[in-house]
Amino acid sequence: RTLRYVPESSQDKIISDENVFETLLKLFKALFINDFNRQAHVLTLIPEVKCKYLELLTAEQKRSEVNLCNHQTQRVFSPEEVLFNTHGFAIGRDQSSLVSAGTGVFVTKGFVPKGTVVSMYPGTVYRKHEPIFFQSLGNPFIFRCIDGILIDGNDKGLSRSVYR
Repeated sequence: RTLRYVPESSQDKIISDENVFETLLKLFKALFINDFNRQAHVLTLIPEVKCKYLELLTAEQKRSEVNLCNHQTQRVFSPEEVLFNTHGFAIGRDQSSLVSAGTGVFVTKGFVPKGTVVSMYPGTVYRKHEPIFFQSLGNPFIFRCIDGILIDGNDKGLSRSVYR
């Protein structure tokens, strides 16, 4: 294998940190509002966050009052539907059409403009000095970053228990 040389990690960014932050904040707010009735207790547990979500809280209370008058309940969308409604596309995990390529993440609905954050890779982050041998045995979900950091994205077995 050949390795690509990048003098500084800041020069290797395709999308700015601000763009990533705005995209995630927009999606997380939409997910929070989508299932607000189950999330509202979080605001009482974390007072410093409550002030940031007061406008969401008042908007949801107004919607609840309307629902009480109309005797309707709020429809809770799936995370895929929230992603599609917020960003115009949805993603899913599926087998690759390439032979022996395994499972991947694909856009299942909508259109993704160039430069858009499509997904994040959740998992346990291992720096160069941290042991990962046992978690790596038979694990196809280990992602190696250019700076040598490893991300174990497996959601089964030993990896799952370490991630928790």
